[in-house]
Amino acid sequence: MNEGLYFWVGTRELLPAAWRWFAACVQQSNPASDRTLLELGDSLLRRVQRVLEARDRFHRAFNLPQNNDTASAVLSELDSILVSLMGAVDVSARVAHEVLGITGNVRNAGWQNDQQWLPQVTTAEPALGALFNPGTAHTHALTILRLMRNTVHGQMIRSIALLQPGRMPETAIVLPASASDEAAILSAMDALGGRGSWGASTGPYRWLVDPGVFIEQLLPRIVTMLNEVMTNTPVERLSQVHLTQADCQPPAPNPAAGGMDTFGERSRLSIRWQLGL
Repeated sequence: MNEGLYFWVGTRELLPAAWRWFAACVQQSNPASDRTLLELGDSLLRRVQRVLEARDRFHRAFNLPQNNDTASAVLSELDSILVSLMGAVDVSARVAHEVLGITGNVRNAGWQNDQQWLPQVTTAEPALGALFNPGTAHTHALTILRLMRNTVHGQMIRSIALLQPGRMPETAIVLPASASDEAAILSAMDALGGRGSWGASTGPYRWLVDPGVFIEQLLPRIVTMLNEVMTNTPVERLSQVHLTQADCQPPAPNPAAGGMDTFGERSRLSIRWQLGL
C-alpha cells in the first residue's frame, strides 16, 4: 500500500459504521443533479484520514529532542488535527440534518447547538439526539474538541518548554486564554477520567497539557462518537436508499486487482494495531 491507501484503510477500519452510512449517502446522491450527501459523506471520511496522517507527523515531531522547531511542528499538526476532527463532527450533523428533514438553514446543524437544532434532532430521532444530552461522554468530548479548535479564531494555542534537571527539554501546551473556556475544558476532562489522565497539570501561571497524551485521549473518543452518530442516523429513511448486507460491510476482494484483499480483516486489523488504536 502507498501512504494514502494505508491511512484510508485505517480510516475505514476505525469507522465501521460508515460502511452503511456512506453507502446510503452514495445511493441518495444523483451525480447529474444533487451530490450533496455523497460529498458530505466523503468529506467526513477524508477529514478523519487527514487526522491520522497529521497524528503521525505530530508524533514524529513530538518524539524528537524538543526545541523551537519541533515545538512549532507539534503546534502546526495539533491545529490540523483539531480542525479536521471538528470538521468531521460537523459533517455528521449536516448529514443528520438532511436525513431527518430538519427545517432551517443547514449551517445551524451542530451537536453543540443544544438550544435550537439539537432539540429538533431529538424530536425526529430520540436515540440520536440523546447521544448529546447534558453530561454524556460525547458532550464532554465535544466540549474539549470544540473549545480547543476554536483557538483558530483567536489566540493561538501556545507551547511552553519544560526544563527539568537531568531530562531533555519537553513541550507542553497552554490551555485557552479565556478563563471560562479553560474551566469548561478542565471540567469536561474531570468527567472523562480526570484531568491528570489527559496530561493536564498546573504550571507557573496557567494549566499546561502534555499534547501527546491529550491527542491520544481525544482521538479515540471522537472516533467512538462518530461511529455512534452514524449508527443512530436513520439513513434508511432516505427515498433512494435500499441497503443490502453487502453495503454494510467491507468489500470483497477484487479479482481484477489480482485478488488483493485491501479491506480484508488481516489488512484492517494490522493497520489498526500499527496505528495503536
